[in-house]
Amino acid sequence: MAAGLRGGEHEASSHLASFQPPGAGRGTHAGALRAAASGAPIDHHQFALLSLSADILATVATPETIGPACETICLRLRTFFSADHVVLGLVSLEHRSREILGFTSSVVEVGEISSELAEADIVAYRDAIEGRAQAFPDLGTTVLNPGTEVALQTGLQSLIRAPFRLSDGSVGLVSVASTTRGQLGEHEAADLLALCTPIGLAVDRVRLLAAANEHQANATALATMLSTLDVAASPEDAAVEPAAVAIARVRELRIATLRAVNLEAINHVLTLLGEGSSAEHMAAGFLAECRALFECQLAAVVTFDYETGQAQRLGLDSSIFGPDDLPRSLPIGDDPGGQIGSVAELVDDLETAPKPGAVRKLFIANGLRSGIRVPLILHDTVIGAVSLWSTDVRRYDADDVAMLGTLTRPLALALGRANALNSLAESELKFRSLIAQAEEMIFLFDSTTLRIVDANAYTERALGYSRAELL
Repeated sequence: MAAGLRGGEHEASSHLASFQPPGAGRGTHAGALRAAASGAPIDHHQFALLSLSADILATVATPETIGPACETICLRLRTFFSADHVVLGLVSLEHRSREILGFTSSVVEVGEISSELAEADIVAYRDAIEGRAQAFPDLGTTVLNPGTEVALQTGLQSLIRAPFRLSDGSVGLVSVASTTRGQLGEHEAADLLALCTPIGLAVDRVRLLAAANEHQANATALATMLSTLDVAASPEDAAVEPAAVAIARVRELRIATLRAVNLEAINHVLTLLGEGSSAEHMAAGFLAECRALFECQLAAVVTFDYETGQAQRLGLDSSIFGPDDLPRSLPIGDDPGGQIGSVAELVDDLETAPKPGAVRKLFIANGLRSGIRVPLILHDTVIGAVSLWSTDVRRYDADDVAMLGTLTRPLALALGRANALNSLAESELKFRSLIAQAEEMIFLFDSTTLRIVDANAYTERALGYSRAELL
């Protein structure tokens, strides 16, 4: 009996073969083995999605222009879904326009896709833009808009579509199509919708880097202009110049500089999370970046264990507390600022915050007063939270909350992938241990070359060959 083993996004190239000597009870050991091995199953499909999410972020770590980055994303999606056509772009129903950012297809030319949206396009895209994935397993039975009509005429038979959003409010759509009827359906559409989170982050990153370069150039030009005008470095001193002009220029220079600093921090965080290290290492690097960017005295990451009801500390970076000065776990909701939900929040003053507790009193006693708390959300589930605390009252504002929210989205994806890798490793170790101890011939072979790549001890004894001879 043989069963395919599948892992990640790659098609399995090996099989598990289980044989018994003549007269043995059929399926007894194999059934027990599989039942035991499935006691703590790993969701390989979920792991594949998380791996591709991390890959999407990693593959756009270097491009500084939108075209190459989006082409890379499209190629990744085409491979993952075994598709024949992928297009990624921004759409505006208000302006009835489409901007293609990335494209790969074996059947459609990019010039065949219009940049103007017809009324039928607007109707077709409305549901997707509102956050719902769309699936058309058989384009031949679909009420067509101009876009899907072009797809059908060129031989595409099934299509899925899902939206992504950028930090500036822009909305994009990703369409994936196949020449095989029924290949792409509701399940694939749900996967595409999940992948649109890292896609949005990746596109945002490249656009923000380009904006940072532009702002840096503008800042340099402004600095040169201001030095020429001999304008002082503060709005107050600038009042001696033509007031409105000088103050506006100084403020614009400060805003441009601040944006450049923020974007550099985003770049550092995304690079760190793309390295694929352990969850603890990623948390430590992330918190160090946050402390530098937000000038806080304490930064922490916790993950939620809903079975035990505990929030487990994953990382702590503080100039006030050491690792042993604070509890390593707390009941979920016993954070110094109170219960954390799915929405980020500001704590202006801990002394007036609800839900008094021992940790909150410890924070106040050591001078911490205000903070930001942002949930870590992975596939609509709050898996933990990031909190930053300062000794200043009302230290942070809505812009800081938005900034931290932007940084925590890739962190949640990276932590999810790290946990999936750990689960996969544990599952594989357990499975290998069970195979090694099984009183049944079990060996692994490559389905292409038919070479044995692994075998258990019982196989060696039954066949009379050593492991080295079998391999």
